[in-house]
Amino acid sequence: MLTWSTPYAGKPDYHAALGPSDAAGIKAAIVDGWTKLLDALAAVPGDRWTIVLAYLVTETGQVTLYPTTRKDPGSGMDDLSVSFRIHDWGAEYQAISDELWKGVPAGDDRARPGAKAEAKWERNYHALLKKMAKALKEGLADPTIAPRMAELKKRKHFAIDYVDQGETVHTANLVCLWGERPPKDFQPPRRASSSPA
Repeated sequence: MLTWSTPYAGKPDYHAALGPSDAAGIKAAIVDGWTKLLDALAAVPGDRWTIVLAYLVTETGQVTLYPTTRKDPGSGMDDLSVSFRIHDWGAEYQAISDELWKGVPAGDDRARPGAKAEAKWERNYHALLKKMAKALKEGLADPTIAPRMAELKKRKHFAIDYVDQGETVHTANLVCLWGERPPKDFQPPRRASSSPA
């Protein structure tokens, strides 16, 4: 089990980290993360959220879960956030980044990896992102989590979406991980134009 800390007094903001581990340890940590979220979610007013967002940071192997809405997915972290870091995912990111820069002269600011190396890095990066999302989804199927998720699924439009930390937290960038997909005619709110009228 993870050891949780609350670094900000009076705020439901939970943090934990898992050191180097095996597949069973990673799965247990993910289940623990979902459990922490579900336990704390009961205190968040139900009219303030319709989905749970998983914000994935591949560089560090961090997952931040928080209740929000599809219309404004950047909001909700003040109500509750559960963050946990999986060391092995961060180490995997570091390994693929080291491979990208292998052979590039150090100290030369103009030196860049070749196109093949960059394309390989892209493939490896997206494979890691999918691996993280798949592990989170598998955690939802755990016998201790699945019945609780079935109850949440009764909420109108409930889903768990994820977004890659490289993307802006905006409706158009959300990927449905579990639950109800947005309707085909769902229109995210328009962004205010920054150009002069």
